[in-house]
Amino acid sequence: MPMAKTARVTLFEREIRERLSQPAVELLFERAQVLSEGERVRGIQGGETFYGSTMLTIDLAAATSWVRESCDEEAAHRVAALMASDARVARCLRQIIDREVCRLVGRMLEKLHTDVRLRTEGTRIYVDVDFEGALPAAPRLAP
Repeated sequence: MPMAKTARVTLFEREIRERLSQPAVELLFERAQVLSEGERVRGIQGGETFYGSTMLTIDLAAATSWVRESCDEEAAHRVAALMASDARVARCLRQIIDREVCRLVGRMLEKLHTDVRLRTEGTRIYVDVDFEGALPAAPRLAP
């Protein structure tokens, strides 16, 4: 069976992608409620490790006055899904974790490891970040 001849082909292919707008990322994190806790654990070798967690609560329903789209449960699921793969969100989270570590510990941690989970309940987005890192030795004062 002979192949059908094509008289014309398309010159351009189109792709539609959806991502969070930069102003939305900034506003969501500026208005998030942040709760952090943690503790120091002395290791066998004498070093200390800090284990902590930070939970961010983003109430999307509170955004209705500054976004065009509906801020319902479906939107919360979409926002959470987009947040999970957004490098800008990862950078914002790292800045928040760094700030919270400094507040809780008084200094930065070495070899900081994080585990991020996102979930939604209604119009709320919960971002849970567990983290751990070595506490650097405190600087010694000269005698």
